[in-house]
Amino acid sequence: GKSEQSLLDIDRKKPALLWIGSEGDGLPAELLNSCAVRIRIPMQGQVESLNAGIAGSVAVFWYFTGGQGFDTPKGE
Repeated sequence: GKSEQSLLDIDRKKPALLWIGSEGDGLPAELLNSCAVRIRIPMQGQVESLNAGIAGSVAVFWYFTGGQGFDTPKGE
């Protein structure tokens, strides 16, 4: 399988293409298999997933800012 990496640990110096899967089905297998890395958004509490639009917004924000002006959760 593809490696999985925390969003907090991505190398923001490398160019990236962000695919956002649907909330119910995720990405089609052909797209998922073409990805070099699967990115996970770390979350606290009992949250299992985010709305696709919110997840994409969080990922783009983090990629371009590195979270400047945002406190990361303890333990991440």
